[in-house]
Amino acid sequence: MTEPLIYLIYPYYENPQMLERQIENWNRYSGLLRDRIRVILIDDCSPDNPAEPIFEKCKAPKKLFRVKENIPWGQHHARNVGARVIKGDDSWLFMSDMDVILTPEALNNLIDINPDPGRYHTFARKFVGGVREDKYHCNTFMVTHKNFWAVNGYDCDYCGTYGGDGAFLRQLHQIAPHLHHGPEEKHVPRHAEMSGHTITLWGYEADIIEDANTREWDRYGEMKKKYRKIFDAKRAAGDERSKNPIRWDYERVL
Repeated sequence: MTEPLIYLIYPYYENPQMLERQIENWNRYSGLLRDRIRVILIDDCSPDNPAEPIFEKCKAPKKLFRVKENIPWGQHHARNVGARVIKGDDSWLFMSDMDVILTPEALNNLIDINPDPGRYHTFARKFVGGVREDKYHCNTFMVTHKNFWAVNGYDCDYCGTYGGDGAFLRQLHQIAPHLHHGPEEKHVPRHAEMSGHTITLWGYEADIIEDANTREWDRYGEMKKKYRKIFDAKRAAGDERSKNPIRWDYERVL
């Protein structure tokens, strides 16, 4: 029986240096690991540093898609695009941000634990250079294609805001209970079950790679207020389910 593929789904937006670092990592994957994975990159309409000329250097099996409209904070939609372009209910979606690295060692460990397809899985995270304390990342996870779409993906009503990933993850936990492969810490939700295994990913900060993340952008001001307004309206209406998860045109580039 052929083992299901693991699709590494990464949104990209103006992170050329961090993409170079990701490619260095993916190019370290052995032939056996490359047989198990596909890298799916979604360029969220980067205006100045499109992903294509950089991503061409990736030697792992890959596909690149580009969203045609530059939507502020559109990563929910970009992740949905990544999940839409793959096949197979049993396929795994490993979703993360450009500043989080899945090393060959971590990928080997992930394959070795034979992950339960009835759960969604999260992992430990350490920061390169010790610039921040170790901290689990809620939006880095692995789940089956079937379970991702059982909640209709991320809610694109939250694009242009900060915080909508929590609504998606709470719904996902209801159908694929959260299993964490790392130590207990204050950031891991109380509902998560600990697996007893530790699978460690590596995170980057701008102290190490300048464009590693968007931490300098507004997250907790107007962006958070917009999220709260939408969330409160959905809760009052008694309907928090994602609708119309693919909203903007996209095309395959590579």
